[in-house]
Amino acid sequence: MAWIIYIVGPCRVNNELLAAFLEAKVGKKCVAKDFIDDVFDFDDQEKYKSKLVLLDCFAKDPERLFLEVESFRRFITDSGLAAVFNLIRGLKIEKELVERGIRGIFYANDYPDKIDRGVRALLEGEIWISREILSRFIPETETVQRLSAEEASVLSARESEILNLVAQGAMNTEIAKALYISRHTVKSHLYNIYKKIKVANRLEAALWAKKNLYNQT
Repeated sequence: MAWIIYIVGPCRVNNELLAAFLEAKVGKKCVAKDFIDDVFDFDDQEKYKSKLVLLDCFAKDPERLFLEVESFRRFITDSGLAAVFNLIRGLKIEKELVERGIRGIFYANDYPDKIDRGVRALLEGEIWISREILSRFIPETETVQRLSAEEASVLSARESEILNLVAQGAMNTEIAKALYISRHTVKSHLYNIYKKIKVANRLEAALWAKKNLYNQT
């Protein structure tokens, strides 16, 4: 899939350095922008690329950050992703960020290499949010219903095992190591799991697991 990464925030010099670092590491075009609206002022070559937007939290109060997230959600397609970086620990706004569609959270003291790993994970369809945050703040939705034991049995034992690890916040690499299988095999299992339980992404799958697997294993 063709991706373009946008670093959005006021620290233009620092963000341009981060953009250059990620472009070299990840191998995807990475551009620094001052404002979220600039992301949607793209030329024809960028128009059809999937977008990963990294919103800089530096010098932003939560309300301003939430407004930027909402702006992203209004204009972006289903193939777009958003994450935040430079978030100050202790603000306790992770729950609301996740509920508003944020799929990655990087903190102010995270090193560039950690951001690199997180961006790679996001581009592969994973979530980059700590296990603690996921376990406490996976959003409740009315679209995910509790199934009967018979309905939940559509998953194989291995699929249930993988889904339980997803619900615990494990990344694909961690699942592969824990189960002694390849990352490609993990991704194939997840693709089949999403189809079977009729969810669109990893967060919905984790919520499904919490409602339908934990009391049956």
